[in-house]
Amino acid sequence: MNKKYLIAGALVLILAIGGVWYWQSGLLEKDSILAPAPIAAPAPTSTPIPAPLPPTEGTKSVLDSLKNAEYYFPIFDETIRLKNGKYSSSGITAEIYEDSIGVGDLDNDGEEEAAVVTVINGGGSGYFHELAIMKKQKGSYIYLAGSELEDRVRINSVIIESGIVVLDMVVHGPYDGACCPTVEKILRYKLSNNQLIEVK
Repeated sequence: MNKKYLIAGALVLILAIGGVWYWQSGLLEKDSILAPAPIAAPAPTSTPIPAPLPPTEGTKSVLDSLKNAEYYFPIFDETIRLKNGKYSSSGITAEIYEDSIGVGDLDNDGEEEAAVVTVINGGGSGYFHELAIMKKQKGSYIYLAGSELEDRVRINSVIIESGIVVLDMVVHGPYDGACCPTVEKILRYKLSNNQLIEVK
């Protein structure tokens, strides 16, 4: 009699365990069926950078004139005439930095001046930038005033706005290497008595 009870109890236990296993596996299958498929993230889209507007005929004429003007470079105490925007002789190279110019009236005489960023190298690793103000006289431009900038800076833009030269540039921070400036900086200058004065 005891043996029969033991067998019956074992069968009940086996059936109970099997039922639990069947129930759990059914839930797992149900969950796997109902679980939503992962949604792939949309691929990033890049916003196209608009092409710069072409220069006007007037701007071309001014730039051509400035590319063949004389500039004073105080760091070498040299007056140099550029040809097509460049100069190279006796180990010295000079040029207009990436055609960086701004045009506007700086002295309220009704005539436009040009603000030009130049760069000069004397054979070493330094490339010294200067903001030069050029005055139009009899159809050509002459050097009027200037202000030295830093070695190996980057110039984003130069404009003349309401009689002020606004220079957007990247200069060296305290931990930057000479090759690699990282600090954004805006400089403003006004022309007073043929001298450039920084406006704070």
